Amino acid sequence: MKNKITVTGANITFFSFAMAYILFTILMLFPTLIFGKDFASDNFAVITLISEYVIILGPVFVYVFIKKLSIREIFRLNNPGFLPMVIILLTVIPASLAGEAFNMLIVYPLSLIGKLPETPIPVPHTINDLLLMLFVIGVTPGICEEILNRGIFLKAYEKRGTVKAIVISAIFFGLFHFDIQNLFGPIFLGLLMGYYVARTNSIFSSMFAHFLNNSFAVLCLYWARNEQPQQSSRITFEQFGITMLRGAIAFAIVIVLMLLFTKLTEKKSTFQPSISGVGSDIKSVVSHWPIIVILSMYFCFTCLIVLAVLVS
Repeated sequence: MKNKITVTGANITFFSFAMAYILFTILMLFPTLIFGKDFASDNFAVITLISEYVIILGPVFVYVFIKKLSIREIFRLNNPGFLPMVIILLTVIPASLAGEAFNMLIVYPLSLIGKLPETPIPVPHTINDLLLMLFVIGVTPGICEEILNRGIFLKAYEKRGTVKAIVISAIFFGLFHFDIQNLFGPIFLGLLMGYYVARTNSIFSSMFAHFLNNSFAVLCLYWARNEQPQQSSRITFEQFGITMLRGAIAFAIVIVLMLLFTKLTEKKSTFQPSISGVGSDIKSVVSHWPIIVILSMYFCFTCLIVLAVLVS
């Protein structure tokens, strides 16, 4: 069916991204073996830009071109409004802290059984490094990842009901990272960003939120650039408790801000009702072959990460 976005098309787009991502990851092993383990961190910016603009956007625009979709309609290129964007700005830090706490639910148990894999993100030490990282980690994912997740996924699944579309696209956003240590946080943030888009009828709201969240993480790295790196990746119970307490307080602040956000966007859009039960939706999503393959790949990645932790 021409000019109509479909769930099948969105799932195949996700599958195409996943296959390209796996192939790209495998190809990156060769220069790492040749030039050493620092190859990925030394070339982080180039690798990330290729991943974002080619691996992520490539399948999206192939699908849009083949189906002749309306870019303005699918990606909701509308004005989100000034006041909603102010609330999004105020929400970024508490949302980030709450997302960190959600991730800690997996990271802490993993840290108890072995050494956690080190992050490949280089720490910016100069203003030029900071500006580059803000573009690579802040601006670029804010555009590319939102076009896929809050563009294609959210629009396609909205036919099953707006609330369910927000939930499903958020879960996909968690799986999209292919990292068990970074699963619950992105799902939580994906729920917020999907809600932003649905309430404002504008993808610019989630792009703004995504940019702010990632940029806040980069700024934290920059501010802590002169601190001594930790010698152990093991997380203490005290650190776990502090993170969870801080996350709970931040989550409460997010709820309050979301109530205000909802009030400010009452007349911006209309939520579509659900067309089926939750059980039917789950069965429909997980029984489709692209999702089966992606879930299998995610399980394999998770097993590799756990195995790496155990043998470290």
